[in-house]
Order: sequence, then structure tokens, then C-alpha cells
Amino acid sequence: MINFSETIKQYKAVFWSLFIKNSFAHNISSTFITRVSVIFIGTVVSIVTSRYLGPAGKGILATLTAIIALAVQFGNFGMQSANTYFISSKKSNLASIISNSVWISMIGGTLISLSIVIYLFINKHLLQDIPALLIMLTLICVPFNLFYLFGQNILIGIKKINLYNIIELLNTGLSAILIIVSLIILHYQIKSIIVVIAMTAILIDCILILKLTKISKTLLTFNYQLFKVMFSYGLKIYLASLFAFLMLRIDIFMVKYYLGIEEVGFYSIAVNMADLLYMLPVTIASLLFPKIAEMKTIIQKYQIAAKTAILTGIIMAPFLLIAPLFSKYIINIMYGSNFSAAVPAFAWLMPGIFFLSLATIIGIVFAASGMPWFSLAPYLFAAILNIVLNLFLISKYNIAGASISSTISYLFLLICNYIGIRIMIKKARIE
Repeated sequence: MINFSETIKQYKAVFWSLFIKNSFAHNISSTFITRVSVIFIGTVVSIVTSRYLGPAGKGILATLTAIIALAVQFGNFGMQSANTYFISSKKSNLASIISNSVWISMIGGTLISLSIVIYLFINKHLLQDIPALLIMLTLICVPFNLFYLFGQNILIGIKKINLYNIIELLNTGLSAILIIVSLIILHYQIKSIIVVIAMTAILIDCILILKLTKISKTLLTFNYQLFKVMFSYGLKIYLASLFAFLMLRIDIFMVKYYLGIEEVGFYSIAVNMADLLYMLPVTIASLLFPKIAEMKTIIQKYQIAAKTAILTGIIMAPFLLIAPLFSKYIINIMYGSNFSAAVPAFAWLMPGIFFLSLATIIGIVFAASGMPWFSLAPYLFAAILNIVLNLFLISKYNIAGASISSTISYLFLLICNYIGIRIMIKKARIE
């Protein structure tokens, strides 16, 4: 028989060791508070932009910000993870890593922006509802957002967590203030918002470079040998992250293509609200990763990850069950009744967020075990499945169909991650 009392004690012990007695408790709490603050500020900005721009304007803004996020996701090459890892393992790499990050972000980001311009010029119908000037202004942000990603991970690698959190809050807060001022006081529109985003990115990058160069003298010479080693390490994580990002965000572009820009505005509200709930498991996973990476066997890693996933599921379940019941009132209060079409899409995303939460925590076992090549398959197949399902369900159920597609894909990812880890455990036992 199962000893429930002993099982509960084990889960309490896991929770205590991970979240209470951990020597990184201060960094954990400050980082979590920072993330909550960033999400809160982002929600305020989303409410203001939704009310002042309307569904169509909100849809354009959501599409443009998705372009930036997608370009940064394509352009990072896994170097942000490699930055943290190689600095942690060898501090003498710091100056070269800072220099490489500048070169990669500026040159790589510019090339990516130019590639997007060429692609959109050839396929003009994809974003025909959005003025070309807005797209060009948006793409200016790409190199600077790329360096911001690299720089923040450098701060994590050198354990400057307080500075990391300060810059994160400064970036979000400054951008929010300027966007709200431009809309409410100056009565500007989308173009001003994109200009504000670009100016903020440039300013924050300058601050980041100044702080990093104070910590380590940077010569701005490109270290090709170090780049090759880091690129090899980061490539697998990059591909997994890319597939995961496509799984999470490709539906926005498919909604735009099939239903129009106004429906993107509705759907973006549902996604933004779901992201608020998903923040907790993401934070837990990021904090759990270094502890699991220290463990020697795949069995130990899986046991801790599985127990943490169950604890997370228990914490998340009540919120995910209650949220759809109040979503209509929350959306009406925060965004206005003209965004009530987002309610069904949000409700259908809730079971998906539950599955994705568990899949995210279980999935870090792969990263903590060297990220074997086969571990990329679940993320790739889940992204493909999401695209295929969207082809059928968006046309039939509108934006709710996009949410249903996501939920099914997240469940598929959870099952595949579990099967993959069980295969690794079986192989380890045989060896």
C-alpha cells in the first residue's frame, strides 16, 4: 500500500530544501518579485494600449512586438545560455564573452532584420495591414534587444543578480512610462510606441555595456575560437528554445493570416493573461535547473523534477480552474467590454497552461543532462502539431480554435518529455 503520510513528508522535504533552505533564497525571492513587477507593468501597458488603440491598433502592436521577439529568438543562436555557462565555468572568459556578445548582436541582429525586410518585400501580402514604416522602425530594435538578452545572461553568469533585476525593472519601467506618456498626454499613436521601444532598448544597452566594462575590461575584439566552442554548446538549447517559441507564438501569426488583425488583438489579450499564470512554473524551472544540474544521475534529476512538477501542479490547479470563471469580468474591467471576445480563447488555454507547466519543469532534466539530440524532438513535433491543428481549428472555432490547438500541443509535449526521460532512465540502468 502507498504510505500517503510518508509521501507528503517527502514532498514537504523537497519544497523546504528547494525554496526555504536554499542558499540562493535571497536571489530567488528578488528575481521572482522582479518578474512579478515586470508582468504587472506589462499588464498596465497592455491595458492602456488596448484602450487607446482599440482592437485593430492593439493587433498591429501585438504583431510588431511578436516580430521583434521572433527575430531575437532566431538570432540568439543559444549564446545567452552559453554566456552563463562559460562564464560560470571559467571567469577568464568574461572579457571575450562581452566582446563577442556585442559583435554577434549588432552584426547578427542587423543581418536578421535585413532578411526579414527582404522576405516581407517578396511576400507583401503577409503584413499588408501594417505600414512599411512601422515594420522598419520595429526591426531597428532587433540588434539592441539581442544584446540585452546576452548582457542579462552575462550578469547571471557573474552572479550580479541584484544588478540584473535593477536593469530588468529599469528597462520595463522606463519603456512603460514613455509609452503611457506618448499615448495619454501627447496623443501619439503606434509609431510613437515603436520609437519609444527602440530608444529604450538603445539606452538600456548603453547602461548595460557601461556596467559590464566596469566589471571587466572589454577590448571589443572577436574571439573566434571561443565562439566556436560556445556555439557548439548553445546550438542544441537554441533549437529546443526555437521550437518551443514557435509552438507558443506561431498561432498569433496564423490568427492574423486567417482572421485578420482585429482578432489578433482579441487573441493577444488571452495569451497575455495566460502568460501571467505561466510565469510561476517558468520561475520555478529556472531556479530548479542549477540544483538538478549538480546531481550525478538521471534518476536523481528526474525524481526531484517530478516531485517539483507535482507540487507546481497542485499550486497551479486552483488558479487555472478559477481564472476562466472570472475572466469575463477581469477583461471587461481591465481592457473594456469590446475585448470580451478574448474570454473563450483564454478559457481554452487554461488546461494547456497546466500541461505546459508540468512539461517545462520535467523538460529541464534534458538540459541538465547535456541536452541529447533526441530531446529536441518533442519540441519540434509539438510545434508542427500546433501548426497543423491551427490550420483546421482556427477556421472552425476562430481564436478559440487557436487556444484548443495550443492546449493539445502542450499535452503532447508533456507526454513526449515524460517518455523521453523514461527512455534515458532505462538506458542509464542498463549501463
